[in-house]
Amino acid sequence: MYLASSPQYEETNDEADLDFLSVSLNQSSEDSEKWMNLKSGGNEGYEDSSELGLDYQSPSRLSPMPPSQNPLVLLVDEIQSDLSAESMFESNLPSHAYKSAPKAKSPVKSKASKKFRDDLEKWERDEEKCLEAESKDRLLSLSQSLLEKSQAEEKRMKEESAKQLKELQETLKTDRKRQEDEIRQENEAILERLKSELKDEQAKTVQKLKARNRKRLEQLQAELEVELTEEKEKLQKMKAKRQDSLMQESREHDFHRDTTKSFRFVRQEVEQEQKRTLERMSEDHEKEIRIIREKHSEDKILLKEQLLSRFNQEKEQREECLALSLQKLDFEHEAEVLKRKRENSDKMLELKTLSSELEVRRDQLESQEAALKTRAERLTKRMSYLEGEDKAEERNMKSPPSQVCKEEAKRDQEEKRQLYVSGCQCDVSLDLLKKSNDELRTCHQERENLVTKLDQLQRQHNTLSTRMNEFETSSSRSDVKSSKMFNEEPSYKGDWRSGSPPGSSNVDVEHRARRFLKLEADRLEDLRRRESESPSSRFLSSWGKYRTEYAHNSMVDLNNRGYRY
Repeated sequence: MYLASSPQYEETNDEADLDFLSVSLNQSSEDSEKWMNLKSGGNEGYEDSSELGLDYQSPSRLSPMPPSQNPLVLLVDEIQSDLSAESMFESNLPSHAYKSAPKAKSPVKSKASKKFRDDLEKWERDEEKCLEAESKDRLLSLSQSLLEKSQAEEKRMKEESAKQLKELQETLKTDRKRQEDEIRQENEAILERLKSELKDEQAKTVQKLKARNRKRLEQLQAELEVELTEEKEKLQKMKAKRQDSLMQESREHDFHRDTTKSFRFVRQEVEQEQKRTLERMSEDHEKEIRIIREKHSEDKILLKEQLLSRFNQEKEQREECLALSLQKLDFEHEAEVLKRKRENSDKMLELKTLSSELEVRRDQLESQEAALKTRAERLTKRMSYLEGEDKAEERNMKSPPSQVCKEEAKRDQEEKRQLYVSGCQCDVSLDLLKKSNDELRTCHQERENLVTKLDQLQRQHNTLSTRMNEFETSSSRSDVKSSKMFNEEPSYKGDWRSGSPPGSSNVDVEHRARRFLKLEADRLEDLRRRESESPSSRFLSSWGKYRTEYAHNSMVDLNNRGYRY
């Protein structure tokens, strides 16, 4: 196409045409070689497939034409033959003719060039069509082959990967089992070792704990012994305190019983008790002396006589103490009675004064109320009269006012003002009356409350007197029982070796005498101690304790004295 399209082709040098043709020929041969390499699967001659007019990404490749059928090769051969003939013709000419003569256009060259152009254009058209068709076919075939190869490769890769996965899974399973077996064996060995170590450590710890527990037990035993000794001491102290408190309570109970009895009843009961006890003791002692004189020697008789003399002396002392205590009780009882009488008389005087004051106040308030009522009636009458006058003035106001009417109006206004002032005063007095009435009501309520309190005090006094009488009767019975039990208590000791019955030995008599003397001494000490206290506080305290703890104290008292109640 280049040669056909150039206008200076005829004028160009033949050597230049030859060079061009040789270059094109060489290029065509190189292209054919490259086509062969591409067909065989190589891609050595071209860095880019665009040199051949093909797309590199297309799967198909064009197969080159053979050199015997290539029109370019044939055309080049013809031109070379023509050129060789022309060179032979020029070599036969002389040199001066060749140089001086003008160059003539060779008919062979013109024909060849024309033919070359036509053939070249035709070949290019055919070549383009063939190349397009072949490229399409090759592209389709290459794409199909590539797809088939890729699918086959994918299948092969999948199969290989599946096989490898299976192999890997099997190897992993075997490795895991092997590792599990190894780990299990190692764990078993470690467990056995740990068990042995644990046993050793447990034995050591058990020994240590036993030693520590022994030491701790020894310490605890020592501490417990110390605590037990302390607790025993505390218990002994508590027992002593309890016994002291019980004795004190029994003494207070005895004193309370003695103080709460009435004077006459106490004297009679004491005298009767004294007579009975003396008679019984004398009878018992006479019986004992008679038995002793009959059964024992003169030494025992002398000892009994000594005991009798001692007992008589003690009896005299006891009689003196009882007389003193009765006198003290008389004085205390009289003082209490006088004190209560004074208190009652003071309260009665207060009530009488309050009632008289209330009556006077009530009379005053009643008189004030009557005066206020009369004043209110007058004011109402005056108001009605003034209302009538106001109506008359209204009637008169319709007529022309005169001097007389003006003066009357002034007088009426002053009267109204005075009435208003008096009405305000009446309101104030009514308020005062209401307040005084309220005060009267409160005074009446106070009086009623005082009367109810007096009634309550009278009832309490009556109940106290009845309880005092009941207590006197019960205490007299308990004293009688205790005296009987004291006098009739059988002795649990006896001289059985000598054949004497129980209660007849010197030891029993001495024991009873000592116990009696001890009780009397405690009673005297209690009386002396209570002489310093005031009679009223002593009576109230003992009475309050009696109301709550009489039964318990009586039992404790009897148990402390050794009686079997």
